[in-house]
Amino acid sequence: MRNVLLYFTINHNGNWEKIYDSISNKEMVSDDVCLKVKNSIKKNWLTILDDNYPEELKKILKPPFVLFYEGNLKLLNKSNLKISLLDDNIVIKDLEKIKNTLNDFVFIIHYEKKKIIENLINIGASVVAVSKKGINEVDDDEIYQKLLKTRNLIISENYSSDENNFARTFYQDRLQSGLSGRILFLNKVTKNKTAILSFLNEEKVPVFSLKDRSINGFKFIKVNSLKEFKKINFIN
Repeated sequence: MRNVLLYFTINHNGNWEKIYDSISNKEMVSDDVCLKVKNSIKKNWLTILDDNYPEELKKILKPPFVLFYEGNLKLLNKSNLKISLLDDNIVIKDLEKIKNTLNDFVFIIHYEKKKIIENLINIGASVVAVSKKGINEVDDDEIYQKLLKTRNLIISENYSSDENNFARTFYQDRLQSGLSGRILFLNKVTKNKTAILSFLNEEKVPVFSLKDRSINGFKFIKVNSLKEFKKINFIN
């Protein structure tokens, strides 16, 4: 069944609805065809049936049937405290605020925020980059190589799709919010965060800020320091 899920994912270019329809309709596919597809994949992958599939993702809207990855998969262990930084621009000076708590956090972030990822890597943070492009389309990127060299992780539910549309961003947001136990803003909150904030609100993921903030009616939970943030109890 693992190979069948992989075949449908590749055949439908990561389109969740089409994959689901193929499964629901019990679409027939030969073992030879599935094996041929499996042998053509040059990246790591796991399915929703596997023991090491992240438990958090099983609870989200339309959990990916197959997750492609490169790097340190242990960063997705349930015991890790995973948080997201949603700021558009975070520099080394900003990250000094969280430097003393690095051993406690794994940061979940969009792969496209390459400068922020690079700054996180430079201060020794653990990073999981979520790509909306196919994982086979980004392996020539410099930041991709840096993620692997520093024992970090890049994930995608697509293998070779380089589409860059709204649907891909939506799926990327749901992976990020699903994996993250908390969301944190350090600096500026921009209007282009409205969509993901609304999505996070539906998923009941707490959003924290070091300052009093709200955007489009979405209320943030204020914390006075990162030390306080680290101690807040919550349920994954």
